[in-house]
Amino acid sequence: MSANGGTVVPYNSQNKITVSSSGIKNLFSKDSLFVGNIETKSGIKVDGSILGDVTIKAEGSAWLVVDKSGKIEGAVDATTVIVAGRIIGVIRAKFIVLMTSAIIDGDIFYETIRISEGAQINGQMHRGSVGNVLPPINQ
Repeated sequence: MSANGGTVVPYNSQNKITVSSSGIKNLFSKDSLFVGNIETKSGIKVDGSILGDVTIKAEGSAWLVVDKSGKIEGAVDATTVIVAGRIIGVIRAKFIVLMTSAIIDGDIFYETIRISEGAQINGQMHRGSVGNVLPPINQ
């Protein structure tokens, strides 16, 4: 948390998200395609494609990071979501960062969001306590 109570996204000196700070233990490489739903308690970095819902059931540092070459076609439910690639589906997260290259085709339910200039959102945005705004995706 920052001094003003906001969430701080850790970056290294090259303005990159650090793997150690994000709890990432699962990697879908650039040439990979995963078909099916994923539920995990640890972070995921997506450079390839996932066709299915992604749920990260963990508090704290277990992030979903979709890199520039990454794409998810399905619903996303995680505490922290960082997007530089594309998500086609509903996103539900407490904290979301949309980088300049991010493309979102779907509604976003969030508590805190940071949107970089150039990010594209094709859907509605709903701010509030995530638990009160939308029931869990995979219920």
